[in-house]
Amino acid sequence: MKESKMTFNEVNARREKVLSTKRSLYTQKEIMNLLKEDKFKFSFSGHTDDNGEWAIKNAKRSVLGSLEFVDMYNNEMITELELAKSKGEDYQRNEGLSTIKLADIDKEISYYRDRLKSFKERKIKETEKIDWSSSREFHCFKCGMELNYILLDENTIGLGATTSMNKEDIWDCTCPFKDGAKGHSYYITVPTGELVFANYFDDKKIYTEADKDRDCYIDSDRKEMEIFEPKEKWNGELSLNTHAGRIGLMNHYSSKHNIAFGQMGSMSVGIYIKKGKKDRIVISSAYLSDRVNESDDKEVVSKAKKFLKEYRLLGCISLEVWRWMAADMSILKKNKIPIKFAEKDSYRDENILVKVKKGKWKVTHQFRTDDCDEDKDLEYSILEFENETK
Repeated sequence: MKESKMTFNEVNARREKVLSTKRSLYTQKEIMNLLKEDKFKFSFSGHTDDNGEWAIKNAKRSVLGSLEFVDMYNNEMITELELAKSKGEDYQRNEGLSTIKLADIDKEISYYRDRLKSFKERKIKETEKIDWSSSREFHCFKCGMELNYILLDENTIGLGATTSMNKEDIWDCTCPFKDGAKGHSYYITVPTGELVFANYFDDKKIYTEADKDRDCYIDSDRKEMEIFEPKEKWNGELSLNTHAGRIGLMNHYSSKHNIAFGQMGSMSVGIYIKKGKKDRIVISSAYLSDRVNESDDKEVVSKAKKFLKEYRLLGCISLEVWRWMAADMSILKKNKIPIKFAEKDSYRDENILVKVKKGKWKVTHQFRTDDCDEDKDLEYSILEFENETK
């Protein structure tokens, strides 16, 4: 969606203008009852990988639950306020909440009756948000959009942008990954021919005022900075919780620091190199030999046997932080990143040094994407030599 230069109020005004041209369809109470009768279809605009029974059941539960709450809450408030009035008492719904004085109770009762009347009588229009009391109801773990359920037409409930998204086309909410969350490729250079793999690089440094303008993550309260981490470490565009955010992080590390990065899970991985070659490295399961010996799945065993004939295991890394990282030795020395290699006969390495061809390398990370079935596909991440760099 195209980012808007309009202010929040201008976006709201534009939304109201567009809605004024739309048909009025159902009241919230009518929508609630129609949902109970399974009269609506659901359209997810590519924001879920599952358009089947589970996704529809979850969406229905969310919309129906919010409408039932609106109905129940307004009725309860009217009943409780009328009871307090009949007793000649102030009203406090729960301890810690503000008290409604007896003199103000009639005004509050009128407020909740108006809300209930709107619930029963005000028609929701095409493309309008169904539950106006909710700020956002749906989070896409592919693109990261925060969305609301809207009434697309008389038969369909869909997804629409929240006002706070401030987008030019406020109803154009198609997920950019509607065709699937695919693997992502980027490039790094290895000028020394020494590529170091790790779970993560300890890039924490002591922060001083002289560092305040550095383009990295700074925690001034703790007097720490992380030199490889993005300045806006926790923003949505670089979130570890979305496919788009993980792509953003891969691009950040590679373009700004010449570091390879792949987000994984709580696991151990093996670093494998193609036998007799220095131009192809694969990150895969640390337990491929166990698959050969223990798996009952013939396809899994066949793939693992073939892979182990072609690749040699260089070492294994335990991913306490759910990622792997790799960089040229010169980058680690320049930034004084501690490097520690395993003791002899240790099964787990803190760092693995791989002698490779000097030059430009293409990195493709596809773990937990549509390109990689974790149980059957062996190439979680691939590093391939492209060409020599001058």
